[in-house]
Amino acid sequence: MDMSITLLAVIVVAVVLLKFAKQIVSKLLVVLLISALIVGYMYKNSLGPFKKNLADMNHLKEKYCLDDKDTDICECILKPAQEDMLNRFKPAEIDSLKMEKIKAAYILQKSLTATKEQALTCLATKGSTEKYKEFLQDFVPIESSYFDMFGQKARDLGDMLKEEVANFQEDKEEIDSKY
Repeated sequence: MDMSITLLAVIVVAVVLLKFAKQIVSKLLVVLLISALIVGYMYKNSLGPFKKNLADMNHLKEKYCLDDKDTDICECILKPAQEDMLNRFKPAEIDSLKMEKIKAAYILQKSLTATKEQALTCLATKGSTEKYKEFLQDFVPIESSYFDMFGQKARDLGDMLKEEVANFQEDKEEIDSKY
């Protein structure tokens, strides 16, 4: 008789646990599905950690060169800047810029400065010198945001270093007392 009561109790507990487990698993699946949808949306729209490197030459070519969006900017500004970058850097170095946004913005700025006269001459022959200013106005907010991001990272690193030095100062006395 004791065994049948124990067996009955185990069965009841198992059924109750399975019922709750089913609810918990279904809720976890819903949370995972919603999370996957959010991450997919962010990836599709280049939001958050999936932001495109706006200073990457491929992104700029996509913005100005594809479908003849702005041939003057493409031919007179981007192509000379890209040629300048290819003359100064190895293809592997240029490919690595896709992950290094700050460095990419800085190198692009340097190449744009180096090819400015050539770009202005080309634009003048096409009668659209104002497009250089238009391009720069598009590019300057990108450059500023990367340099702001660099400044913030430097401040964070400085704070971490200060904290480490302060912790060392506290531990130094203890270490010195052992010698």
